[in-house]
Amino acid sequence: MSDYADLYMAAFVAAIDKLAKTRGFKKGEFAATVWPDASPLVALKRWQYMRTRSHITGNPQVVTLPDAVRMTEVLGVDLPYILLKAKTEADEKWEAIQAALPKTKPSRKKQTEEAPPKAPKKGQVN
Repeated sequence: MSDYADLYMAAFVAAIDKLAKTRGFKKGEFAATVWPDASPLVALKRWQYMRTRSHITGNPQVVTLPDAVRMTEVLGVDLPYILLKAKTEADEKWEAIQAALPKTKPSRKKQTEEAPPKAPKKGQVN
């Protein structure tokens, strides 16, 4: 994961996936219900690429807002509720990542003294 937004999206997808499983949806059934206009195979691949890394780009497929709305409607939950759950999880992971980063040390370079400002010339307004 490269940044916070990626963590947030992954947490959202994980929350949706977990909720779909607890509601008894199989992966293909959930995908076909979320994207009824697509063929079942295309819908399944789309959902699969959101949950895992695409073999083409190496990144998960982005979840669009319309996709997120459809998913929550199918599951019967409010989108803000799932977003809050995902944000909480993403915040925790982000803080852990930031805590694991090496601390930067202050620079030991000598700070040069600034020369005092020159006095304005006669008749010049500062």
